[in-house]
Amino acid sequence: MSRNQDGAVDACAPVTRDVMPPWWVSGIVGLGAALLGAGAVIALVHPAMLVSPHDQINDAARIYAGYFAARNLGLAILLLAALGVRAGKMLNSLMAVRRLAA
Repeated sequence: MSRNQDGAVDACAPVTRDVMPPWWVSGIVGLGAALLGAGAVIALVHPAMLVSPHDQINDAARIYAGYFAARNLGLAILLLAALGVRAGKMLNSLMAVRRLAA
């Protein structure tokens, strides 16, 4: 809750926190988003890198590569967006989801 000009508590006013996270948090989030984005690009451009060298690429591997690329690209964009708008709780949740998705 915040206070209005008279000093009274205004329960409907949004709480604004314009606090930038520490530099190391921004670095870790940026690195994670870059790696997720690189994985998405690799899955789209050269899906053969997702299987062992002796396996052939079939339709199942291509479908998996598409899902992998969509998931990684979506997480990378959301991580950067959460960092950009300084949404700390959303950033914590996204980092947990990113860890579980790895």
